[in-house]
Amino acid sequence: MVMKTYVDLPGKRIAPYRTLTILLSILMAGLALRAAGADPAGEPSSAENSVPLIKVDKGPDQITKRDYLTLSEAMDKHLVRVDETRNVSELKIENLSGDVHVFIQAGDIVKGGQQDRTLITDLVLPPKSGPQPIGSFCVEQGRWSRRAGESAAAFSKSDKQLITMMQRYAVKSVKQQSAVWTEVDKSKKALTMNAPKITGKEINVEANASPSSLQLALENKDLADGLKQMREELAAKLLRRSDVIGVAYAINGKLVNAEIYGNARLFARLRDKLLEAAVAEAITELTDDKVVPRAITGQELCAFLQADGLSDLKPSKPNAQTEWREREESNRAVFESRDADFRDAACHRNVILADDGVKAAVRSNPGVYNDSRRQRQGSQNAPPEQRLRP
Repeated sequence: MVMKTYVDLPGKRIAPYRTLTILLSILMAGLALRAAGADPAGEPSSAENSVPLIKVDKGPDQITKRDYLTLSEAMDKHLVRVDETRNVSELKIENLSGDVHVFIQAGDIVKGGQQDRTLITDLVLPPKSGPQPIGSFCVEQGRWSRRAGESAAAFSKSDKQLITMMQRYAVKSVKQQSAVWTEVDKSKKALTMNAPKITGKEINVEANASPSSLQLALENKDLADGLKQMREELAAKLLRRSDVIGVAYAINGKLVNAEIYGNARLFARLRDKLLEAAVAEAITELTDDKVVPRAITGQELCAFLQADGLSDLKPSKPNAQTEWREREESNRAVFESRDADFRDAACHRNVILADDGVKAAVRSNPGVYNDSRRQRQGSQNAPPEQRLRP
């Protein structure tokens, strides 16, 4: 079931770090099942009201017998190790714990190594997994050497993930490194241009030790402070309930992303990371249009979330513990992972906007690279198959 709440972050800087209604219309998808087959019972009368629960799955906690750690938590506890392979498209990951399953989400960023990477698929990593391969893309263009204070052989944890639907589409559907680089570059430029409208001060997210890094861009202190305040305002809406298993959000009147999990505990562990990505994406899409976007209807939300037929597709197997399915439709792309021990329930389902505009923009990315001397020198240190080409 989905409880939908409209969050209004008002005003042209009523307070520092507050955004415009036009910037972000968030749909909190909180999803507890009271009665199978319950129907939506109308639309909200105002932005303060919530819509009755809407059925999107069989029940609230579908996976009740397993408590997953996230990748960030596990790396923070030194229970998971992510190693550099000197291959941009693949890393090695290992769960060192004797009794904890770890959930890795596609789009998670790991920091350091030869280049910051994002991971391509979800992965359920069992205890004592041994080293396992995991697909990756670079989210830092050109560097191929140790960054000061970091290891070139292994990665450190990050609380960041991909922030835009275009980045997610490039990684999960197009699966092309040049498209990923182009979308990362676009988002960094948009953050630099738009963040001052939120924070009230000039920000250059590329002014750091590695200007091409999405990770370091999101670590910019002024930007991070603004993201944190906005994220906390949104999280406060979710904390009113204990049965929230996901979030869907719209930006400028258009549904762009939904993340639904197998239980409320897993969502709670990922909540802040998801909301921060949502806020960052909203900032990249900030416009000067004064028209308040229309509200998303319950019917639109249900249509966006539905995953009929997805479970009938033959899964791929990123590892023995994980099943992965994906489907692209006329205006959406749907991705789902399942724990092999709980095949009747999705561990995670991601739905992203993938209309003709998104597909054309990402698939036609020319992969135009920064031709600075630093970029080219870094590239030449990479293996031949990973070097940037003009």
